[in-house]
Amino acid sequence: MTDKKGKILITLAPRGYKMYNELFRPEAEAKLKQAGVVIRNPETEMPLEEMMSHIEDTAAIIGNQPLSREILLKARNLKVVAETSGSFRTNIDYETAFEKGIVILRCGAAFASSVAEMALALALALARNIVRYNEQMKEGTEEWKRLPDDFELRGKTVGLIGLGSVGQMLVNLLKPFGVHICAYDPWLPEDYVRMLGVEPKDLNPVLSTSKVIFVLAGVTRENVHMIGADELDLIKLGSVFVNVARAALIDYDALMERLERSDIRVALDVFEKEPLPKDHPLRKLNNVILTPHRSGGLAESYFRIGDYIANDVCQVLKGLKPVFLDEARRDMISKLL
Repeated sequence: MTDKKGKILITLAPRGYKMYNELFRPEAEAKLKQAGVVIRNPETEMPLEEMMSHIEDTAAIIGNQPLSREILLKARNLKVVAETSGSFRTNIDYETAFEKGIVILRCGAAFASSVAEMALALALALARNIVRYNEQMKEGTEEWKRLPDDFELRGKTVGLIGLGSVGQMLVNLLKPFGVHICAYDPWLPEDYVRMLGVEPKDLNPVLSTSKVIFVLAGVTRENVHMIGADELDLIKLGSVFVNVARAALIDYDALMERLERSDIRVALDVFEKEPLPKDHPLRKLNNVILTPHRSGGLAESYFRIGDYIANDVCQVLKGLKPVFLDEARRDMISKLL
């Protein structure tokens, strides 16, 4: 950087869900202030007019405002944009950003450990019928014997659909259980998957051979409803199926039909419509654990977003590569959006 520091616009509202106060602790804020002149609206989300008044001198933008070609062309000194929602957003003109060499970062990696831990917890709860035993004890209807479908993870085949930051974190959590891990991820070379200690497989073999299945992939143009009725029929009787990724990956109508056969156990943290309607039939099934999109929803995760953003924005402003967050690429964006 030159001696003159550029502006760092934080366009988030000062308070609220995943807003400034939940993301940036003092240490992260101090790091940003060392790298540039931090500007944010202390009362509300930064209006477009206010953002535009600073845009020519802005080196970094942190937030989720739309960034059109017109805006990006006026941002003559913009080096980096960091979003806080977890996904690459559709309201950015990526082609213009790529043309200008602007780095676009998404913060999904900050959720990896929280989501991986939740996924494992849900699988264990299903495998050992923990929720059902708890309900029986509180109702006074328990039987002092095990349910015949309880099982331990040790020695089982575990399948991962998606092996990104969450999947790789989950692999590390699973290894002490002595499981065989296989994974489907068409974005990764097979040699890299093997290097992680994971057997690469196509989608159908993962579904048909695994006792425990985790859905962890991001949504692309190519994989919406990639798990439909035919794929769900491949899942073995008594298996565990956990989705902590995106609802769009699965045909939920087909999943309901499979669940109503009562021969698999499922945990869902994401739904086609959120909040889930109060009268949704999923709420009435005994072989499902439902959680309200909370796998990554921890205070620690949110502060990690701020920490990662502060570190990587500073990296880019120094002319270095980001370390913690995913950087948008042309090939990736063409498939994601």
